[in-house]
Amino acid sequence: MQINGLIGYYTECFKEDSGDFNLRNLLRLNKEDLLFLSGLDEVATANLHRSPINPAFGESLAKRIEIYQRERVLLHGSLFVSGKLQSDSETLSLFSPLVISEAKIESDEYGYYFSLEDSSASVNEELLALLLPEGADLPDVDANRLYDPSYWVSLLEHSPYSLNCLESLRFPKLGTKEDVGRAMRRKHASLLPVSCLAFVERSVSSRGMLHELSLLQGRERLSAPLHALLAEAPVAKTPISLNHRLVPGTLSRAQKNVLEIAASESLGVVSGPPGTGKSFTIAATAAEHFTRGQSVLIVASSDTALDVIADKLSRDFGLDNLYVRVGQKAVLKEFKQYLDDLLAGYHDHTQSVHADDYKAQLDNLIGTIEGDEHRLQKLSAQAFKHGYRAHKLVTGEASLWDKITHKWHASAVDKGEQLWQISTHFNQRVEDKELLSTQYLRAEKARAISALLASNRAAVQTLNRASRARTSSKQAEYFAQADFGSLLKGFPVWLVTLNTLHRVLPLTHEMFDLVIVDEATQCTISSVLPAFARAKRALVVGDQKQLRHYSFLARAKQQEIAAKFAVKGSDKAISYRDSSILDLALLSATRQNQVAFLDEHFRSQPELIHFSNSHFYRGQLKIMQHRPCSTTGHIEVIDIGGVRNDAGTNPQEAEAILADVQRIIDKEAELPLPSTIGILSPFSKQAAHLSALVEKHLALEHIQRHQITVATPFGFQGEERDIMLISVCIDNDSKRAAAYLNKEDVFNVAVTRARQRIKLYKSVASEHLPKDNLLRQYLASIDGFILAHQSEQQADQFQTDVLHTLQSLGLDCWGGFDMLGTYIDVLVKAENRYLAIDLIGFPGPWEDYFELNTYKVIKRAGIEVFPLSYALWIKDKPRCVEAMRQALQPKAGATAN
Repeated sequence: MQINGLIGYYTECFKEDSGDFNLRNLLRLNKEDLLFLSGLDEVATANLHRSPINPAFGESLAKRIEIYQRERVLLHGSLFVSGKLQSDSETLSLFSPLVISEAKIESDEYGYYFSLEDSSASVNEELLALLLPEGADLPDVDANRLYDPSYWVSLLEHSPYSLNCLESLRFPKLGTKEDVGRAMRRKHASLLPVSCLAFVERSVSSRGMLHELSLLQGRERLSAPLHALLAEAPVAKTPISLNHRLVPGTLSRAQKNVLEIAASESLGVVSGPPGTGKSFTIAATAAEHFTRGQSVLIVASSDTALDVIADKLSRDFGLDNLYVRVGQKAVLKEFKQYLDDLLAGYHDHTQSVHADDYKAQLDNLIGTIEGDEHRLQKLSAQAFKHGYRAHKLVTGEASLWDKITHKWHASAVDKGEQLWQISTHFNQRVEDKELLSTQYLRAEKARAISALLASNRAAVQTLNRASRARTSSKQAEYFAQADFGSLLKGFPVWLVTLNTLHRVLPLTHEMFDLVIVDEATQCTISSVLPAFARAKRALVVGDQKQLRHYSFLARAKQQEIAAKFAVKGSDKAISYRDSSILDLALLSATRQNQVAFLDEHFRSQPELIHFSNSHFYRGQLKIMQHRPCSTTGHIEVIDIGGVRNDAGTNPQEAEAILADVQRIIDKEAELPLPSTIGILSPFSKQAAHLSALVEKHLALEHIQRHQITVATPFGFQGEERDIMLISVCIDNDSKRAAAYLNKEDVFNVAVTRARQRIKLYKSVASEHLPKDNLLRQYLASIDGFILAHQSEQQADQFQTDVLHTLQSLGLDCWGGFDMLGTYIDVLVKAENRYLAIDLIGFPGPWEDYFELNTYKVIKRAGIEVFPLSYALWIKDKPRCVEAMRQALQPKAGATAN
């Protein structure tokens, strides 16, 4: 099938799945989510910065905003179209604002207030498109007339609907809820002088996406990622020399593999289970591309995912000005200010002159590190040989030649001490490299911006005007004038939600070198196609074991669309409603080296990830917090004995959770950094019930301080908290509800959100669940989890001697400890610090030395490696013991593992 036909199929599916918008009739909102403003709307007209609202409503709404901040947004809407629109095919009931702006709730000792997030409101373009003749362009709205009702009256005269608009001319004097009620009973809709605060579901804007999909459907020339995704043609690979050494952070083999795929493959796929550093890897990929002068577009379905990546770029890489962060609004307020400051000359770019110097220092330092790596391996190999000869001398098996050779190399044995010094030197140089890499990237960023302003100031001015455009049509006009070839040299990384991409960037063929799709299971295939069209290469990042997007498209309708476009089973037209962009990308990858798997889990205590690792990920995850003394106790199961009622809630479990949350709040009242708390139930009605309890009984300051969030697993996708409280919400008679718990993606997300602790509240006995039920298996895994010392290899004399010597000093030791995908010869603990001892040279199971990658894996887990030569141990045991004691001492500024 032709690619354009497949794009047509996905476009039609998306259109059928996106037929409504969430601001169409705000009267459907619960009463606690809609507030009619009264008197004069002086905030809208900028006469007042903020305006008071009913204190009880304000307090309740402020709590709800904290609890639902990911799923919902508070809007201020004005000039409402109210009543019925009748066409030949249907009658629509509307209560929808023409002008909207994000709002926020504030409070002081006098009460609660609302204000607008910034001074720029926007047009409800979906409503305007509905009201104006089909095919009409959106108007170029004069910013000074946005709240001018006479402007809207004159504009809506062109509408095919008979609208009563005269009442609106009273604005900013506001009408009432009763006025709306009367308008809803009239034959024709009215434009009313009404303003409301509405707490609504975050919108998935479909109109712009559909327009771009229709443009793609008619294009003859499509991007390489689209061909790789939708065609049967071979996927191109471009050989490239990576700069991963210039990027801050010690990258794993898997992460370096991701960087290589992103730099060379037309289409790449990254599978990243929970807590394996997907966001860090994406940020590292963007930073590495920047070092080679390349541009990166990062997209996701939610702002939350992009916020995490932006935080990584700023906090872990020090690149707060490397990227342009675009969110729900066209452009964030901070970015607008940054552009203003650049154009006004407020930014100091003198750091740019140091870029070449930093690069030279970095190259020298990398050379030193590589030299340390080479010397470490060379001396380890020598220590291996010396150990064998020393063992022969100790056992009396040495030949005359062995004795002569040993005597000749007596001084070389002391080089075993150099192993410690080189290892310490290596670790210090790696830390120095992190700092220097950050300085270098910042200097390169400053140089890029300086060069852009010097060569093409007009491009920055155009971007600045586009950021302030009031409508998408006006913004598109500015973007059409923009020189993105120049802009992307100064602003090489863009983070944009899929539903705002069409508002921010023109649909220019392969304008970016790379597009990265994060949380890919949450992205429909259709929504990502325009992003693919904008790049030369694509990297799709997600986890098939986690939740997919939710579709309302009926299967029968999907089959009808497939027939319309002659889609066959052999085509790359997998089910729109059941499949994500990750599924299609995996199907389209023709070579295994297009796929990477992130296998180092950093987020959780071992007990918290144990079940998912063994059940969903085939035990392939290296648990980086694995320590012999972090055993059980991180999961607590509380049997409540509650009842799931006819309303689908379990009040007893909910009350127990509320009481425990209050205990956590009281216990941590004096802590400067309190635990963050997540409250989860697989069932939406129980989650709503829990939300109501939190809103009613907890103070807003506590909800904010502990970042308390209440949701189903769908609300926690991509989120994490220190403590997760999970209400199972079924009892022994809830067999039908229990079957829902067996959805693997839902269950996997539910049990992998915690960093430190899970408390699971249940009212069902395990024996009442089927044997294959995931909850039953999970409960059994908790009971059977023992993070014990495991070794399949026997201890030898050298290992035994080291263990006994260190234990005699009062240190905790483990021989042959199984962790991080390898066996640690001897693991030593002093207080909260661990040291991995690499025994070298004694014939037997522990004779060999660690590979460099093993060194780095252990170091990424926060544990230092101490190479110990058997020959030196025999020659001078006290010196070796003292060196190990020194290695266990905390370094200045260091934190415990």
